[in-house]
Amino acid sequence: MSTSDLGLNQPKGQRNEMRMIARAAAVLRAIAESGTALSLGQLAKKTDLPRATVQRLVGALEAERFVITDATMPGVRLGSEVARLAALAHQDPRAVCKPWIQWLSDKINESVDLTVLQGDSAIVIDQVLTPHPFKIVTHIGTALPVHCTASGKAHLSQMSIDLAARILDKPLLAHTENTITDKEILLSLVGTDPSADRCTDNEEYVSGVVAVALPIRGLPSGNYAIAVSMARQSFLNRRLQIADALTTARGSIERSLGLDENA
Repeated sequence: MSTSDLGLNQPKGQRNEMRMIARAAAVLRAIAESGTALSLGQLAKKTDLPRATVQRLVGALEAERFVITDATMPGVRLGSEVARLAALAHQDPRAVCKPWIQWLSDKINESVDLTVLQGDSAIVIDQVLTPHPFKIVTHIGTALPVHCTASGKAHLSQMSIDLAARILDKPLLAHTENTITDKEILLSLVGTDPSADRCTDNEEYVSGVVAVALPIRGLPSGNYAIAVSMARQSFLNRRLQIADALTTARGSIERSLGLDENA
């Protein structure tokens, strides 16, 4: 771990702020992991912090409703704000994803889609369109086939083999001469490392259009993916840049949702 990771290269005031946030997070984690209310003394022991520091942190957290105390029920418990924020993050991933798909579109100047698996299709539920005139346009609500789109392949990588086999157990339409219709090749995506090299639509859905996608891993509320679509030549000229930006955006989304980005 570098000194920058510890904030040691930051001005003293910023280091103090970072330390305070880390200590507040330690208090919240200690309560959450205990599964019950904890006294100030118990919190001090679990967090290895002075009791006076814990008391100040609890007071600040209680003011923001992250913890609650009640004279009739001794101890410190998690407050309503923790549950509210957790519910928002997991019920509507679009709210968390939106700033990052906007960042991704701005970074590479291409259109970005957010999709969710519904039935046997990848449904576009949000998007950011690049302002340049040669953009690739889909529409919110569009149902994309799983077997020949980058989003679909990202969804396949996160499925069980049984579900993928059921979805692919039908005639697969060849949209272009590049469309993969071999079910065994598509099933080989299941359970693989969901890298941008694997989740690519190489003119398989629309001639002249390439797309790259990554799944958002570990969301209990559904199978989600983000995808970048662009003209073939644009992809060939900037393949590594696009893959790196997509990976960065996916990692930021997963961290924002409290997911394990290495899942």
